[in-house]
Amino acid sequence: MGFALAEPGWFDTAFSHAGALSDADPDAPSARPLQMLTAALDALVDSGELPTGSRPGAEWPCWSAVHGFALLALGGPLQGHPEADVWAAAERTVDAAIAGLLAGS
Repeated sequence: MGFALAEPGWFDTAFSHAGALSDADPDAPSARPLQMLTAALDALVDSGELPTGSRPGAEWPCWSAVHGFALLALGGPLQGHPEADVWAAAERTVDAAIAGLLAGS
């Protein structure tokens, strides 16, 4: 979310194309954020923090929560709110996504 809030123009450019994440080339720059997220989730499974049964498809609710929050902060109802309030809400969003993954096993 920090990237989106600090660089809204680049955020919009990077994520405004629906096909960007389905590129056949796994080394394409557009594939890198998804690769990082899936690697982090896989590492959580490997460390025992995330139950194996909660891993399949976990990247999508995580991505959706963060991406959706960024859009709300940049051009939605959170736009213009004090930065501290936005960050507090961002942390709560991430905490809720994590809690949902851990509870879903």
